[in-house]
Amino acid sequence: MTRIKINARRIFSLLIPFFFFTSVHAEQTAAPAKPVTVEAKNETFAPQHPDQYLSWKATSEQSERVDALAEDPRLVILWAGYPFSRDYNKPRGHAFAVTDVRETLRTGAPKNAEDGPLPMACWSCKSPDVARLIQKTAKMATSTVNGRAAARKSSTT
Repeated sequence: MTRIKINARRIFSLLIPFFFFTSVHAEQTAAPAKPVTVEAKNETFAPQHPDQYLSWKATSEQSERVDALAEDPRLVILWAGYPFSRDYNKPRGHAFAVTDVRETLRTGAPKNAEDGPLPMACWSCKSPDVARLIQKTAKMATSTVNGRAAARKSSTT
């Protein structure tokens, strides 16, 4: 019996430091990470990505918007029932992508001056500002409907 007591004391004395060590470390928490500010200007990406920036900047040379429907009215009939029958412009430089998405009539049209810009499709691949917006809204997904921000819970939260 004494042998069991001695062995139990030895085991217990070995376990005490283990519990002390784990409880002390469990109380220590890492300091919250400082949020990174994202500058949403294309020029800020030039030093780190000069080739991509110069390639993007070169797309701003063709600023004229060409109405493909006016050029070939048969397209209106071919696309009857589809949004392309209302608005279809020939492609122009990527520098105008955000403007072109905002000003397309394919998504409907503002009814009056208070309606604001149209809802935008394909926004995330068109703007360097998306990272900042995601950071700002955290676990919220944001969409714009007739110029008014409409927040909804993201399905990924």
